[in-house]
This record gives sequence, structure tokens and C-alpha cells, in this order.
Amino acid sequence: MEIEKQRKRKRNENQDWSSLPLEIVELICKGLTITDQLHIGSVCKPWLFCTTNKFNIWVPETPWLIENSDRSSQFLFFNNTYQKVYRIYKPFRSLHGSSIVGSFRGWLFIRNKAKIFILNPLSKIQLELPPITSIGFFPPKPFDSIGMPIPVAFAISTCHKFNPITITMVTFTGDLAWCNVGDKTWKSYRSQHSRYGNIIFNNHKIYAVTQDGDNVDIFKINNESLVLLNSTAHSTHPNIDTKLFRVYLVECGGKLFVVKRYFSEIMSLTTTFVILEVQESCSRPKLVHANTLEDHILFVADNTIESLHSKHCPRLKRNCIYYTDYSINFRTGVGLWEFSVTARTMTRMPFSGTQFFSPCWILPRFAFECDSNCKCNYSKWTKRKKRRPKYLRRKTNIV
Repeated sequence: MEIEKQRKRKRNENQDWSSLPLEIVELICKGLTITDQLHIGSVCKPWLFCTTNKFNIWVPETPWLIENSDRSSQFLFFNNTYQKVYRIYKPFRSLHGSSIVGSFRGWLFIRNKAKIFILNPLSKIQLELPPITSIGFFPPKPFDSIGMPIPVAFAISTCHKFNPITITMVTFTGDLAWCNVGDKTWKSYRSQHSRYGNIIFNNHKIYAVTQDGDNVDIFKINNESLVLLNSTAHSTHPNIDTKLFRVYLVECGGKLFVVKRYFSEIMSLTTTFVILEVQESCSRPKLVHANTLEDHILFVADNTIESLHSKHCPRLKRNCIYYTDYSINFRTGVGLWEFSVTARTMTRMPFSGTQFFSPCWILPRFAFECDSNCKCNYSKWTKRKKRRPKYLRRKTNIV
């Protein structure tokens, strides 16, 4: 009996999992969540290559929350599906003064003093953008009177693999700026009549919603300038007892929505959401009140909004908005809430990341390899950064 145990132990010790054919490893990864893929990548370098340098290995997963803090050399993530907290090392050196503006399809938009860049935290790929000071109407200081960072909103135009091509942003002055990956300067646009609050790419056009949420201007990039194609008719405010709100733009099931998030005037807590659909079928586009998201789910944070089909989030409810907010007494930290679009009710959700500072939603995904002739130039910008991989570590309790 003892001899048999020794033989088994020796057989296991001699088993070299790194010699497993990479085709088999990729086949296994296709059925795993992003969390499991990260753990597999820590086994050996060939397996890390399979999980971070691939073509189509991606399993849709409920968005994670990432803490927006510069107090640590690690990103702090919260996986709501498993109620787990993870830490991933930051691949950039400058920690202090950096803040996450928002995220889009797995890419973080990060501001660090006068420097801004986009980052895929799982693939550790960082793309530097032109300095903020290259904007034509750049103000003397990077903050306004209430400390609002530049920019207040952004959008990314991507290829079919969700790799960035063009980035556009809304500055805290309500103007627009844009650039392509690899550009040295920002191009800028200032409207004589409008100040914008949010922006999105959709169907090869740029949609910018005004700060009051009443109008959406539609643009097209033409060489070095933005061309205004159309504007929606003026919409009316709903009868809500507050003037504090934030506007978002999101594509959801082939439709484009303006989402207004209203806050209480005393403690700035979320009170309700109003959804408007951008309809372009008529001679002049218009904003129409929408009462349903159908089979989709929205994830809303301070400067971020993401949309997913409910089939990718089986543990969450369709036709709902999931958002983060501070508790009423501010003592229990950040809370996670569910807003039913149809019933117009708010329900607090289980959340282990109450100590997260200003969390932001992010879709956990890797940067996929692209064809050499793709506009995203993946083959060029992946060669710029060669960093020593630091693997994900799981932490079940927040300190």
C-alpha cells in the first residue's frame, strides 16, 4: 500500500503541465471565465501566452468593479458574481495623482497630472495619448473650481476586436477633443451654443449630449475637423423634484439611449433614472422617453456606463440598472443598488466592497490580437511595452 502511494506521488511530481500542447490549453481557456484564465496564466509562461495573446478567447462575464484610488501599487477589483476581491499590479510607475476617468470594453481611461493614457489592466497594455496641454483651448489649470478632472467623459472607437482606434473626450469646460492612437496632439471642437456632458461612438458617428440632457448633436470626423450632421429636437425635463443630475450615452441592443441619473440635493444620493431613446428615423432626430431596456442590463458608475445582454449575466435581472452609491449615513461606505426600469424601484444588493473608493465598472477582458492591416495597429503598439508579468492574486477579505 505504501509502495503504491509513493509511485503515485512520484508520478504526480514528474508530470510537467507546461508541456501540454498550447492548442489544448487554448481549447480549455475557451470554456473558462476571465478569473480562471488569469489563474491558469500564472502556471507557466506558455500558458500565460495562451491567455493574454490570443484571437478569440473571451467568455462574457458580469462586469467587475475597480477602485479608483492612487494609494496602492495594485488595482483592487470586486467580482460581484463570486463576491470576491482581487488585486492586480499596476503596470505604470506613477501612482500618486492618477485617477480613473472611466472604462469602455475592458479599457481604462486614466489621467495622471498632465498625462492621460488608456490601459487594459489584464493584458498590461498601455497606450499613451497626447498631452492635455495640446488641446487648443486648454485652461491654465487642469482642475475647475470644484476639482473636476479632465476629461469628464470619453469614448473609444474600436475595431472588431475592441482594440482602440480613435479616442474622443469631453473636457470639464464642455468642449470636445479627439485623436487617433499614435497622434502627438489633440484636435479640438468648441460649439458656440452647446456645452456637452457625455459622448459616444455609434455607427461611425459621434453623438454628444448637452449638459442639460435636452439635446444630442451628431458629428462625423472629416480629416482634421468635426462636421455637425444633425441635432435632436429640444426635449422637455420630466417632473422631478431635483435639479442635480448626470447624463450618459449608451448603445443598448442596437438602440441609442440618453440616461439621466438624478441625485438628491442634500446628500447627492441617486433618486431615480430617466431613459430617453435617440430616434433618427424621422426627418429630424428626436429624444423619446423609453420605459424598458428589454433583455438588457445597464451598469452605471460616476463617469461610466456599460450595457450587456441579460444572457451574459444570468444572476442579474433583465431590464435593470446596477449602480454604485454611498450609503445614507456614509458610515457603511459604498453600496451596490438595483434599479428596476419598469417598476421604478431601488433595491440594495449584497456587496463586499463597501470600502472601495469611487468604484468604476469594467468589463474583464484581454486585448485580442488583430490582423496586421487592421486600423488599430495592434502589431505595432504591443511591441512598445515589454513588461515582466505580475499575476493576479485573490484576496477574500478586504483590509
